[in-house]
Amino acid sequence: MHLCLHPFLTIVLSYFYHLTQSTWCKVQALGLATAYKSDDNLRLFCGMIDALAFLPLADVTSGMAYLHTITPENATQLKHKY
Repeated sequence: MHLCLHPFLTIVLSYFYHLTQSTWCKVQALGLATAYKSDDNLRLFCGMIDALAFLPLADVTSGMAYLHTITPENATQLKHKY
């Protein structure tokens, strides 16, 4: 069974890599790269945006609503990413 999952996991990890790169590009475009490197809350928030991809479909809306309630002040423009 392990061998059967390998191609699937490779694809999932590849897509997740591109998702995280997209988030990082958005962070840079918004001028938040320095804050990202020094602000644990901002880093965690960005990771949680990317983690939405792993929620069951039925939970995505509530996950997004939760992120809206915990958005750091310096990340309000990132809300438009999700």
